[in-house]
Amino acid sequence: MGHLFNALQSVHSKNSSQLYEAFRKYRRILLNDDRGISKIINHLRYQTRKHPKHKKLKTELTYFTRNKKRCEYARLKKEKKPIGSGIVEAACKSVVQMRLKRSGQHWDDDGGQAILTFRSILLSKQLDIAWEEVKKFYFRPIEPPQNVVKFRGK
Repeated sequence: MGHLFNALQSVHSKNSSQLYEAFRKYRRILLNDDRGISKIINHLRYQTRKHPKHKKLKTELTYFTRNKKRCEYARLKKEKKPIGSGIVEAACKSVVQMRLKRSGQHWDDDGGQAILTFRSILLSKQLDIAWEEVKKFYFRPIEPPQNVVKFRGK
């Protein structure tokens, strides 16, 4: 929605009622119309021809064109899939930051990945399902040393 607002802002006066009306209109189209992203792209192409010197408009048109598949919000909503980045951002915070960015901790790539793999499996309650695959990757047999002196107790 930020990209849509930026595109429309380069066509309408900043903080004008026209800007906010256009944003509400095209936001509704983008979120609810099955052809919403195509309509947005067509509208931005028209505006780019009308205002060829607006670089921000061209940048946002490029964004929507390149990310067309990701912006099919009406379809995603019908499939009950998330359309925002909030879920991913929350997962990054709860899975990654809370575990790997604690005070005084330092991880190499392999150790950090191992911790994240186990944490993700545990938080998603998939340990029973994933255990055999995880075990194949991480399990290493331990051999006791052969040159151990026996301890004499009391």
